[in-house]
Amino acid sequence: MKDPMGEPEGLVYKPDHLLIEASFASFVTNGAIVLEANYPGWQWLLQPGQFAGMVNVFSAILGTKWGYQINVPREIRNTDQRAVWLRAGGELLERFGCPRGGFRSGSLDNTMRHPITGEFLPNADDVGSKQARARADIEARIAKGEIKLIPAGDGRFVVEYMK
Repeated sequence: MKDPMGEPEGLVYKPDHLLIEASFASFVTNGAIVLEANYPGWQWLLQPGQFAGMVNVFSAILGTKWGYQINVPREIRNTDQRAVWLRAGGELLERFGCPRGGFRSGSLDNTMRHPITGEFLPNADDVGSKQARARADIEARIAKGEIKLIPAGDGRFVVEYMK
């Protein structure tokens, strides 16, 4: 878990080191338990942001560039927390083309990878902003071999469309 108030930014290994309210800390801790119990082996990373009222969910296996954002309800205690976390984990896995469930051999068979960096790519339809969707779409098209980027020499690239 990342400490949103950490100086400097860093990892928190014990929940009592988080500078957040007890109910929010409990929500995040329960999330880690639910994710690992229902989707074991995906190496879940949670980034709480109490002041923004959200938690970002990542899988270390799939990378931390793309995640799932939970907008935490004001009244955490009156929320079906298990359902919130099950949806977050399941949706994140499905965006990358992975089956819901524990990580095992073959879990990454349907995922797309960036041809240069090797990082996993989500389905572009599920990405938030227009600019992020466009970038994800380009990366997916490169991974599929539909387009190729050729360095122009000045830090820019020329797009070559493959037939």
